[in-house]
Amino acid sequence: MNSSCDNLSTIKFEKLRKEPKKFMASFKKGVLYSGFDKSIRLLKSSNIAVSRNANHSEEKLFDEAIDFLEVKFPSKKRKVKKVRKEVAILRQVYKNIFSKVPNINDRLKQSREKLIFLVCLELYLTTNKNAEVFMANADLRETFFPLAFDVNRMSVDELNFLQSYHHFVEEQTREVRGILLYFSLIEHSSTEEVAFSWDDIVDQMKYIKSINDFWIFEHVYELWSYLDMSLVRRGKTLFFSSSNYKRYKAWMISNYRSRESHQTKQYNHLKHVEDASGKPEVGGFKKDNLSHWMCMEYFFAFPSEVFINEVSVYDWLEVYNALAQYAKRVVDERKHISIDISFSGCFEVKSKKEWLTVLSGSGVKIEAISKIFSKLVLNSEDKSNNGDIFDHPFYQLAKDEFILFSSVASGIDPIQCLKTISNTNHHEIRLGKYRKAIKYIDSFEREVGAGLEKMKVPFASNVYFSQDCNYSRPFEGEFDFIFSVDNVFFFIECKKFPYPFYFKQHQINYEKLSSEAGKFNQKVDFVIQNPHSLKKQNPKLSNWFPDKKTNRRRVRKILITSFPIGEIFFVDNCQIMDVETFNYCLLNKEATVKEISSRRKVDVLLSKSEDSLITRFNNLAKHQPINWLMKEQCKLITRQEKTGDFDVVFPHYERIVPEIVYSND
Repeated sequence: MNSSCDNLSTIKFEKLRKEPKKFMASFKKGVLYSGFDKSIRLLKSSNIAVSRNANHSEEKLFDEAIDFLEVKFPSKKRKVKKVRKEVAILRQVYKNIFSKVPNINDRLKQSREKLIFLVCLELYLTTNKNAEVFMANADLRETFFPLAFDVNRMSVDELNFLQSYHHFVEEQTREVRGILLYFSLIEHSSTEEVAFSWDDIVDQMKYIKSINDFWIFEHVYELWSYLDMSLVRRGKTLFFSSSNYKRYKAWMISNYRSRESHQTKQYNHLKHVEDASGKPEVGGFKKDNLSHWMCMEYFFAFPSEVFINEVSVYDWLEVYNALAQYAKRVVDERKHISIDISFSGCFEVKSKKEWLTVLSGSGVKIEAISKIFSKLVLNSEDKSNNGDIFDHPFYQLAKDEFILFSSVASGIDPIQCLKTISNTNHHEIRLGKYRKAIKYIDSFEREVGAGLEKMKVPFASNVYFSQDCNYSRPFEGEFDFIFSVDNVFFFIECKKFPYPFYFKQHQINYEKLSSEAGKFNQKVDFVIQNPHSLKKQNPKLSNWFPDKKTNRRRVRKILITSFPIGEIFFVDNCQIMDVETFNYCLLNKEATVKEISSRRKVDVLLSKSEDSLITRFNNLAKHQPINWLMKEQCKLITRQEKTGDFDVVFPHYERIVPEIVYSND
């Protein structure tokens, strides 16, 4: 088995965190099956080593589980001691971060402190995410923007640097949830009368630094939890390292490819949007709306065909559009903000009903808007809202008081947000009934089938088989595609998964891929041993398969997934690859750089292959051009940051070229 993943049940054990007895019962049972090393990795990936709640219930659960392992495996005491020491360090770092937050015992003063922080955060984000606002207001610019730039006179290098700085600000403020946790239990009797001086606002920049502390902590905590990196403390410095960086590199490349793929698809569809301006919508698909095109790319279906939380993506996009338009008007007024700032001057405090009324301008039914709104609240009681402020721009102040971070919502990317929501609510995504004219039942299969048709490769799709009745155990299944190239039989399985961003999401996707590959292997092995079962129910395949057992050397098993994978990945004898890699091989694409304005080809990064189709497929098992290109553009560096009174040294796989690479068909 050549695989970067372990067959762990991260989702299962994360769900059981709130039920300690069930967690421990399942964990003890799993230990007997998995052994010590896998059990340790499972425990670390259950995200309970450091509690984010006041009673430390999750930490207690972790300690109980590690106690059990120490008793069960007495010969592993040294490893158990090492894990205990690492956990103690992580808990200390988290405690130190919170110790920096001022301890205000007076509830009214603490309430006021929270309001000032929210205003500071909103102005900070506005300044760094909306250039036209910070350039118009000298006070915002000088307070929150550290670089003396004139946008109208910038060189190309300066503009690129400015863009990188904006990306840094977004990364830095993603973990705002951690600092808001400090204020989470405070309710406000009144907000409109609360006014602050400019000095009050500037003083709150201390919290911006704390936000960065939380971001660094969450990142290295993920390295320890999901990438099994070891942690060593030397004085006030923490070192994270691993004996095998393969999986870390693969997941980082996957992230870079996901981001680049999103940018590339946006770029490629801009021409469609420009050409379709003013044309009517067709079947709920607006040709002049970029988000509708991007929905097709990500979900492989029309917006009206995909449902998240029982609401069509078409309705989601309409609500996002209404939200962005509203937020843009609010931000535009911020150009004229005065030195003396009131809370109500930055935020409108509304009830849920009032916000639903604001969003009702989208034309979507109020019941659907209500479901969407519940997924957009950062600190919602719905625990599945575990993204960040850029995915959940509403914040709940009190029982029925909500504010909107207009700085974020004004530039919101609906499809990126839906990617996050689909990551955390994967069980709530479903596809509607498709029109009869569509050939493939599953939307993702359309993408694969269209490529095979374009290359005129003969294939069979949705091939069903079942075991003969004289067998003791029934066995049945279906193959998404079967095709033959130069007498080599390709069995294809198509599986859609959410695009991962955080390492936990990568871990979960890899677990699922490993499981699905195992099932796929069983199906292929069965029909290889029993070709008559397949041929009897699919007569058109009779000429493809001989009467005797198929030679295993002439069989290729490929599981195609929707999200970019950053490595050559096998589970047993099944190769797992993403659809972009599959299409590069099948359609013989080249990777190019184009000008945004003219779409003129500037450079060819990867040329088309001169090899035959079967040779290209064979080469994919050893060399994948897309991942090779990304590796050439990345470098493993040592990064040092400060968080929780510690210097933290950890590996970082950094891309050292611009993030814009466009591909031709």
